[in-house]
Amino acid sequence: MNVDVSIGIIFNNTGKVLLSLRNKSVLANYWEFPGGKREEYEDLESALKRELYEEINIKILNYFLLYKKNVKLKNTLYKLNFYRIIDYIGDPCPNENQELLWLDPEKLNSINLLKTNTEIVRIIKQPLMIGISCAELLGTENFLNVFKKKLKTRALDVLQVRDKTLNKKKKEDLFIHIKSLAKKYNFPIVINDDIELAEKFSIKSIHLSYESSKTFKKNQLFEIFSIAYHQGQNMEFIEKLRPKYIQLGPVFKTKTHPLRNNIGIENCKNFIHKNKKFKYIAVGGINLKNISQVLESGFNCIASRTNFWNIN
Repeated sequence: MNVDVSIGIIFNNTGKVLLSLRNKSVLANYWEFPGGKREEYEDLESALKRELYEEINIKILNYFLLYKKNVKLKNTLYKLNFYRIIDYIGDPCPNENQELLWLDPEKLNSINLLKTNTEIVRIIKQPLMIGISCAELLGTENFLNVFKKKLKTRALDVLQVRDKTLNKKKKEDLFIHIKSLAKKYNFPIVINDDIELAEKFSIKSIHLSYESSKTFKKNQLFEIFSIAYHQGQNMEFIEKLRPKYIQLGPVFKTKTHPLRNNIGIENCKNFIHKNKKFKYIAVGGINLKNISQVLESGFNCIASRTNFWNIN
């Protein structure tokens, strides 16, 4: 017998993930992520919405399939489908008298967690969703309001501060607000190609454009979070600087750069396969509908400048 299970990976504004203690006869007193079995009349997403509403009283708005795994228990094959919940309404509460726990992902290995969750734990310990700031498009006040909303459900894991067309004063004013929110919610920030701004506000993590990487001299002041790479460019400078990630794109066609050729998902997959010593961020045309496909092709993270901020 096959059983489909829909499971929600849910974060709060401090980056802690939600767990539920099983109080059922099978595997009792193990911690698990909220969710449950799909009914015959449902698809997986409908089951996800129903289970999370019935179990913890939240209405989910945006989500994507993060990871799939099959587990055989006696004569039953359980098909586990883990969804990253991006936006939701309500505060999780135990509708079924179960115990709930918000826990830092780094501490997941210290609790009695179901062993079927080993791989998903590894995945959620790493940053996945990178938002690239776009106050220059939304306006500073509007952008900050949207950013605060995204922080409430930890819709993003990292903010890359870009906004190249803002003048120096406006960009610094914007960053003062961003840094204050980041400190309050323990949220990581990366400065995009602006060493002066990073130095002024003591931000160590930076993103470099491909052109900047040619002349940048590695030093103790900065950690290179990522370097942008487009198809056909020389990897020599990137290999010397050893960033945590290579930002590869555009993966798909984008509205902001309609004339730029995209790499395509298959070409990205082949490139990643040939250069396994790096981790990769996908950028360009990324949205909730294609994230699963992007992650399956070998990317470790995804980044977006416009699509993420337009969600609700």
